Amino acid sequence: MQHLSLSRQPESIPTRQKSSPTAMTTFFDALLEFIGHYPQYLWLLAFAGFFYLILWLLVHYISPSSLANWLFPDSYLLVQIILFAGNFCAATFVSQSHHFGLWFSLVAMVAIFFKFAHFVFTFPLYFSLFFTAAFTWVWIFHPFTRQQN
Repeated sequence: MQHLSLSRQPESIPTRQKSSPTAMTTFFDALLEFIGHYPQYLWLLAFAGFFYLILWLLVHYISPSSLANWLFPDSYLLVQIILFAGNFCAATFVSQSHHFGLWFSLVAMVAIFFKFAHFVFTFPLYFSLFFTAAFTWVWIFHPFTRQQN
């Protein structure tokens, strides 16, 4: 029987193993794959980013008290218009339906208006907002989503 220390085997040169993909790499791969499915809607994503950047610059560099009373007292109308445009572009990009984008933006604006107007959000108000949103979706926008023969 031969002793293991006496057997001479060539030593292999250590090679660098490929690292497994990290969570960030897989996230960006999935994001690029998602965006690649919608090449004709990329301009909406660019506009949404533009509107959100404008909103961030407004909120960051201008005091909220001066934004609150633009055109109507305590309405934050300028903020709501820019947020509506950004939400419309983003929701239209994600759903590929301008009807859904309009509906989502209107429902979000109603909820934000209630928050700016200092409404107390209780369960009945949440329920009524949800019921109104679902009813408007079925009654107004659902006929547009059916297949045209």
